[in-house]
Amino acid sequence: MTILEKIEAFGHENIQCSHSSTIEITKDTFLTTKGTCILGINATKACFDLSPNVKEKIQNGNRFNIIIKVDNLIETFYGNGHKDLTLYSKKDMVFRKSDDWKPDEKLKMKFQESVEKRKKETEQ
Repeated sequence: MTILEKIEAFGHENIQCSHSSTIEITKDTFLTTKGTCILGINATKACFDLSPNVKEKIQNGNRFNIIIKVDNLIETFYGNGHKDLTLYSKKDMVFRKSDDWKPDEKLKMKFQESVEKRKKETEQ
């Protein structure tokens, strides 16, 4: 069964999304240049706002797919849930590539290799 959760976020002149292991979507309406992991601001949802079905799947350790669409550009990656994720954040969603995370933190995920390759290709 597929469960779809739509979250809208917006760009900002300070968005870099250049962090090597973290992507964040935040409900904050402003952004400084220090937020190198931020992909979008003024998001319509944070972890707390996810539907009960999505939270249950994540907390049961299921794999989940993230699809990012901006105009005609589409990027995808996947994550793996974990039973210790609380999903309490009312401010943001953070996706981490590493295993260095805390249960009360956001969402843990593993980037697909193809996303990393595409990023490297665009930097060259």
